[in-house]
Amino acid sequence: MTTHSSALSGGVFPMVALGALVTERSEKVSAMVFAPLSVGKAGVTPQLERVAQAQDPEGRKLVRAGDVVINSRSDRRGAAGLSRLDGSVSTVYSVMILGEHLHPEYAHHLIRSVAFQDEFYRLGTGIVDDLWSTKFSRMSQIRVPLPSMETQRHIADYLDHETVEIDAMSEQLIELITALEERAHANCVRHLEKDEFHTAALASVANVTLGKMLDAKNTRGEPVRYLRAANITKKGDVDLDDVKLMPMTHSERVRLDLRRGDTLMIEGGDAGRVAFLPDDLPDCSFQKTVMRIRATSSEVHPRFLFLALNHAYASGRIAVEHSVSTIPHFTAEKTQRLRVPIPTLAEQSRIASGLDAETTKVGRMITEARKLQSLIGERRRALVTEVVTGRKEI
Repeated sequence: MTTHSSALSGGVFPMVALGALVTERSEKVSAMVFAPLSVGKAGVTPQLERVAQAQDPEGRKLVRAGDVVINSRSDRRGAAGLSRLDGSVSTVYSVMILGEHLHPEYAHHLIRSVAFQDEFYRLGTGIVDDLWSTKFSRMSQIRVPLPSMETQRHIADYLDHETVEIDAMSEQLIELITALEERAHANCVRHLEKDEFHTAALASVANVTLGKMLDAKNTRGEPVRYLRAANITKKGDVDLDDVKLMPMTHSERVRLDLRRGDTLMIEGGDAGRVAFLPDDLPDCSFQKTVMRIRATSSEVHPRFLFLALNHAYASGRIAVEHSVSTIPHFTAEKTQRLRVPIPTLAEQSRIASGLDAETTKVGRMITEARKLQSLIGERRRALVTEVVTGRKEI
């Protein structure tokens, strides 16, 4: 029989079953008496206003300041922490009263470590992620490192200091990314929203064509690759790694072809999101969740048209002007009525070149910032695990 190697083992500290260090708190209380608490990646906090209110305010679990709380569901992995408040939580949480041998701040870092979360998930039961949970009885079997109380306090102080510095760096990167995104948006506004630009309904300068409806009963024709909403990326291009097939007749393939300079727009779901085709896509078509927008006027630059449509989507104009926020469909009829700026062809070409160059530059900066943010997050997670397990001496 294969012996499981715990993700928490390998350090210098003795290992003890969690159930010997904590007891479960299961007292039921009312949210009208004990304020609802939120438990997330940031730990235990007062419940956020946007969080849905409990349907049964009387059937909640009591939490006391000093308790440790963890969400038992795997799709909320990492939602755990030490509570510094009295309050109440949903019954999907396990609430633990710490014994005398476990320092509260050390326990906070321990249960939030990747190693503990791995063990917690391993002991869960269920069918799929959102139905997979770990009950207290099984969680109590997890063997955790137990240094002396003095060492626990030292570890907590060290991690408090280190994680504050790491989190500050991560926050700075978030602010940088936000500033870069605002810069990109402001650049689009400056180039595409000039008062002197003439505007026209999209139908007057381009053809808007809705793709073929999938019909399992209609098997006429040959199998052809097709694009759907999932293939339209948020970067404004097309993902061809997961392209499906559907039967199409010769006339359908001709009518619903994809050429260089076409813009594809999502009709439902994330309605209005667009992608640009820099090259022909032979032997490929599109289905009804996608519209093809093809410039028909010699006075319209295809790349400029894409940028104008992308700005209408990204700025929220499509959602506001066409009620997409309440009815998540941007139909072909609505798309045809959408007004787009039409400066001179020379101006369109200049704007397209300038925006592409600036967007590429800013996009690279955002990508690098996100990579660094990811590395910092990995560093934080690794540090916490290494220190609480005793693998790293401090």
